Amino acid sequence: YERNALDFYPTPKRTVQSLLDVIEDDLPSYAVWEPFCGNGAFSSVIKPLARDCVSTDIRAYDGFDPDGLFDFFAITPHMIEQKTIPFSQDGEDSDTGKRKPYWKAIQPDLVKPTMADIANLKGFMPDCIITNPPYGKEAEQAARHALKLMEPVKGIVIFLCRHEWDAAKSRRDLFDHPAFATKITLRHRPRWIENSEGAPRFPYSYYIWDWSKPAHTRPEIAYAA
Repeated sequence: YERNALDFYPTPKRTVQSLLDVIEDDLPSYAVWEPFCGNGAFSSVIKPLARDCVSTDIRAYDGFDPDGLFDFFAITPHMIEQKTIPFSQDGEDSDTGKRKPYWKAIQPDLVKPTMADIANLKGFMPDCIITNPPYGKEAEQAARHALKLMEPVKGIVIFLCRHEWDAAKSRRDLFDHPAFATKITLRHRPRWIENSEGAPRFPYSYYIWDWSKPAHTRPEIAYAA
C-alpha cells in the first residue's frame, strides 16, 4: 500500500479504547492536548472524560474541526512576548481558502507559537499530551519535543508506537529518561488501512512519561486488550 499524505492513519477505535481501559480513572484530572489530532479519533473520545481537551494539527482532515492549526515541532515552551490575536480573527489563506494559524498570519518569518498560544485556544494550559505521532524518525523527534513542552508543568506524555519502539539504541534517552513511567502492551494489532486484507503485521504499545514521577521509581508494564 502507498503511504498516506502526511502519514495520516486514523487510530482505530479499539486501539483508543485500549488506552482508556488503563487510564480512564485518571482522565478527569488531565488537561489533554492532542497535537496530531487528525480525524479526532482520540479527541472525540477523550473530551467528555478529561478535565479539558484541546486538539490541533498541521492541517484539518475531513470529519473533524481542530481547535487550531499548528506545526507541533515549531511550538516552544517559552512564554515570550509577542503580538497575538484571537484564533477566530486570523483570516483565510488566499490559496486554500482555509484559516491560517494566527501566528503565521501576524509575522510568518519572525513569530513562532508557544505553549501560551495553545493555552489561549481553549483557556487552559495542557498538562498531558496524548497522541498517535507521525511514523519513523518524526516520532522520536515528537517524543523528545513533547517531553520538553510538558516539563515546565510537570506533565504527562502518552504516545502510541510500535511494540519494539523502546528497543532501539538510538532511542535509549527516551526510555532511560527519569520521567518514563509505563508501557502498555496491546494484545491486538491495529488495522491502520480500513478494508485492507490479511492480518495486521505489527504489534503496538502505548508509552507514558510522567514528569511528576519520582526519578528513582522504575517504569511499569501493563497490558490492554
